[in-house]
Amino acid sequence: MIWTLLFAGMIAVATGGNLIVIWIVMAHRRMRTVTNYFLVNLSIADAMVSTLNVTFNYTYMLNSHWPFGLLYCKICQFIAVLTICASVFTLMAISIDR
Repeated sequence: MIWTLLFAGMIAVATGGNLIVIWIVMAHRRMRTVTNYFLVNLSIADAMVSTLNVTFNYTYMLNSHWPFGLLYCKICQFIAVLTICASVFTLMAISIDR
């Protein structure tokens, strides 16, 4: 039960926080700078991890069984690699920009 509460809290904070960052940058014209667009890209990658990867991997960790089918197993692993690459390349772009 404690693991479920911790994971649910983590997913809610990660998804909610990243969606707030995306909304703030996109809703306010003066926040639309190159650096903030990089931060939006990081937020999108992090929100994808928390919604499309962590939730399903937690279910697998809890039950030791993957009930979501072979196709989503491959998609989930692809999303994990994609978001890590997006985060690393975005941080690299921020450092080059600076």
